[in-house]
Amino acid sequence: MAKNINLRSFASMDWGGSNARAGVVQMTSDEHGQKEVNLRTELIDDTYVSFSTKGIQSIQDVLRQSIGVALSRFDGKCDGISGCVASPVDDHRFVQNAGNTELLRDHKGFDLRKEIEEMFKIPAVVPNDLEAGLAGETTVGVLKGKKWATLQNIGTGWGASYLFNGVAVAAESGHIWLPGSDGELECGCERKDCAEARYSGGAIEKRVIEECMARHIDIPQGMKPCAFADQEALKGEGWALKLYTSVAEAIGNIWGSNLNICPEFTDIVYQGSFIERAMQIEFFRQKVRESMLARSMNPRRHENIIIQERGAPLHESGESLGTLYGNAVIADQMIQ
Repeated sequence: MAKNINLRSFASMDWGGSNARAGVVQMTSDEHGQKEVNLRTELIDDTYVSFSTKGIQSIQDVLRQSIGVALSRFDGKCDGISGCVASPVDDHRFVQNAGNTELLRDHKGFDLRKEIEEMFKIPAVVPNDLEAGLAGETTVGVLKGKKWATLQNIGTGWGASYLFNGVAVAAESGHIWLPGSDGELECGCERKDCAEARYSGGAIEKRVIEECMARHIDIPQGMKPCAFADQEALKGEGWALKLYTSVAEAIGNIWGSNLNICPEFTDIVYQGSFIERAMQIEFFRQKVRESMLARSMNPRRHENIIIQERGAPLHESGESLGTLYGNAVIADQMIQ
């Protein structure tokens, strides 16, 4: 049996929406050069930090409270830092449009890699968050060994990444144009009529609030609007069923369009606060698949496509570690 002869450690940060988290992840390689994530749970547990960025005043403070805290809890050598963000990223350093991420949204073109390297004096790389998430799923999750797949994140916003014959590509499914919207939908990216502006979790939350106000329905105090809509849909309330049917049809149509662009896809993996809850509702899940196959130009080929929730290991808090592990995979490839 080959012995692990090389060990590299990376501080890994995931920053998106109004939350950030970080931890130290290790990559091992054997005498044949085969690399893998070291799933030493005590290491990630000992260095893990997760917090809300609401009320934090600066980008630098977020970095200190995430990467800085993780490094302070690690007594070994750190070979690099990988800090992914919910934004298109140019050259794995420049944050281009973080419309849903506080503090970053007003800094288009911000050189986050330079900021991290100057603060911690350690080489860094800045992936897109779904690029890191896909790397995690292909390494330690449900896409291990797969070649053709897409990872779709529908939470506050709508992001995606694609696996084309084993090559990962970060993308923006949520920013395809919705025909017929006529400029009515304002998106966080400052464009109009994006799918995200109507069908992301953040957009659906606003629609639930509007529906309830129009019907004089009180959302229970402390209950999130989308969780309330989930509950009402399961009870068979007409307004919630109508809303969720339209959302499921839209998601299915967009996923079906993805299959028309790349018929080779064998797997669709989803993650995100909204879609993970909604896909637990049977009629919603069925409507997504029905709409996807109706849009596909080759439904017979795609009728058995695998649609499933992300499967990377979870932290004891319940948060997925896939993105943090994926960060380390990318850092190990890019930081020499």
